[in-house]
Amino acid sequence: MSTRPRLARLSGALLAAACMALAPAMVSAAGPVQVRIENGSFAPATIKVARGETVRWRNVSVLDHDVRSALSGYFSSPGGAGGMSTGERFEYRFRQAGRFGYLCRLHPDMRGTVKVPIQVKRDGSTFRITVASGSVSGYRNRVQVQKPGSSTWQTISTTSSTSVRFTGSKSGTYRFRSAVKRVSNGALSGYSPVVSKTKP
Repeated sequence: MSTRPRLARLSGALLAAACMALAPAMVSAAGPVQVRIENGSFAPATIKVARGETVRWRNVSVLDHDVRSALSGYFSSPGGAGGMSTGERFEYRFRQAGRFGYLCRLHPDMRGTVKVPIQVKRDGSTFRITVASGSVSGYRNRVQVQKPGSSTWQTISTTSSTSVRFTGSKSGTYRFRSAVKRVSNGALSGYSPVVSKTKP
């Protein structure tokens, strides 16, 4: 029997094994969510990312710009106001749920928003609300619920935990949201997109 068919089969098997070994790296190579800093705007101005996902801002403008969170101290590009020259980048990993406004300090009309949703699962009368992929020093997660038939929001917990549990006492639709609170001064981010779950 010729060795060529055997070599061809062996080469094919090695190639398949190599592709399988590389598959996880290829899946995770999607990389950060991209935002361009253009002349006069962030593009896109509003994005939605998962907890634990990274956003990368890149200055493609001919002008200097920067990125600074509206929630004091939460994230800020290095170098102060105007610290990002053409071609420079800044990344931040969003571990906590909320709505995070930001701006360019040199051009305050340039504004953007990053929305980070929560996840809610129900097991009988108990809801598990996942609000973070990890903690951020100096900041807590403020978790709220709107109960069936109510128009007001009630704080369940302000915590550094990544999730909280809540037990619903009656049937109907429960609505949940979360924001980030700065411990030192009580400042809050905006609230995450609302997630609704119905208890029969």
